[in-house]
Amino acid sequence: MGAVLALASAILYGIVDFAGGKLSRRIDGFTLALPVQAAGLVVMLTLAFLLQGGPNGHSLAWGALSGVGSGIAIMFLYRAMGAGQISLVVPLTAVIGAALPAMLGLLLGERPGALALVGLTAVLPAVWLIAQQRPTLPTPMKGGHAAVIAGCGVALQYAAIAQADPSAGLWPMAANRLASIVVVYAGIRAAGVPAWPGPHYIWPAAWLGALASLSLALYLFATRLSFMSVAVTLASLYPVVPVILGVTVLHERLNRLQWLGVAIAAGAVMLIMSESH
Repeated sequence: MGAVLALASAILYGIVDFAGGKLSRRIDGFTLALPVQAAGLVVMLTLAFLLQGGPNGHSLAWGALSGVGSGIAIMFLYRAMGAGQISLVVPLTAVIGAALPAMLGLLLGERPGALALVGLTAVLPAVWLIAQQRPTLPTPMKGGHAAVIAGCGVALQYAAIAQADPSAGLWPMAANRLASIVVVYAGIRAAGVPAWPGPHYIWPAAWLGALASLSLALYLFATRLSFMSVAVTLASLYPVVPVILGVTVLHERLNRLQWLGVAIAAGAVMLIMSESH
């Protein structure tokens, strides 16, 4: 069940990234991040009240630390997607965001089965292949530095939230969103960009925030039902979604390496899920 939730998280996050990437072409990524995270806070507070669990200082602290990562990730991911190609920026962010927590999980003593380990090993090369713009040598990409920073933020987000006590329910996620708003606002002030987009962008940003919060909540539940190294790796498959949407919606073309990456990613999912019941 944990693998299913992590995969559902990946699908939702991929949709959010695709839509957010298109929106960030029209407004600054830092500015877009604020209403997205504000809407996410409303969603998380609502879910936290409705679902079982009570806040405690330990879990709220881990949630707030995760929110620092979330704030960094969303600002720089939107900046990177606004400057570069979505099909390249998102996988690069995912490689960094998945590798660091997965390695941490293994260092902390998590030992998935042999097939799951094969799947974990295959995911990162799959994402790298999906990121290749040409079937020859990789070409320099715009927004690469921002994507690397975003990936570090994703890694902190995933690794920290997995340490929250399950008895706290979704309250750590509410702390995540509150802390991320503080980080985003500080980034906006430092960058000197508008703090709020025009009214035309509020509702699209709100929908993005709601879906992103639901995605991270699914990931949180996934870490409670499976190894963190498995959950974070499956959740990191979200770049496949923008690639597929790019082909079907935007009529983009994939090269041979990208198609190979999609195939390897699909096989990795089946291997990981085979030992994640």
